[in-house]
Amino acid sequence: MRGFFGLWIDSTGVPEFKTEYTILRTKEGKFKVRGTVRQNMDSFRGPVTVALESEGGRESKMTLDLRGTSADFDLASEGKPLEVVVDPENRYLRISDALRVSVVVRRGIQHFQREEYAEAEEQFRSAIKLSSRSSLAWYNLGLLYMEQRNWSKARDAFTEALNGDLQPSWLEVWSYIKRGNSYDAEDNRERAVAEYNKAKDNGGTYNGAQRTVEKYLGQPYKKERGSSPTT
Repeated sequence: MRGFFGLWIDSTGVPEFKTEYTILRTKEGKFKVRGTVRQNMDSFRGPVTVALESEGGRESKMTLDLRGTSADFDLASEGKPLEVVVDPENRYLRISDALRVSVVVRRGIQHFQREEYAEAEEQFRSAIKLSSRSSLAWYNLGLLYMEQRNWSKARDAFTEALNGDLQPSWLEVWSYIKRGNSYDAEDNRERAVAEYNKAKDNGGTYNGAQRTVEKYLGQPYKKERGSSPTT
């Protein structure tokens, strides 16, 4: 197991698998699928299963010893091939849309923490292009606008966060709180209190959310810099 642990502990990144293949019809009326699995990491080595989905279900699979960036496969089936699936049991951590968004948001947060606001906004916007419903990206964009005292744009971003995927779930209660802060910053106390009450009804407690709600129900949010970017 030494090589396996060395791969995941000492290296960086995760593999992304792609396939290229051709479907052939045999004289007996059966099918053969010949192709190549490609991956994006020279450092990844290990056994990778390739399965063939056909009209009759999963008919065949084989395990490749993937070394380097590609390996060839040859599969057969009785029914018409529909799809070649790499690593069907999901044994390996792989790149995904959610992971891509998270990585880009993290870059934006790093710029935010260094007060590189233009670069931070660019990264948050890039994350939103990858997933327009990413509450995490919208929420951090809202924090950035709060830092810049652009209350209206901040509130719009928190609204988008509330209308998004709400992953992670604590973003809901904190988006209500931050939206309330944006109203307080514009001296619209009535609207601010309504948002804090929504946060209270939500009941989320992450990072002292309910203590914060009680604080702002008792006294308005002060127009201060220093909103913390959050993952």
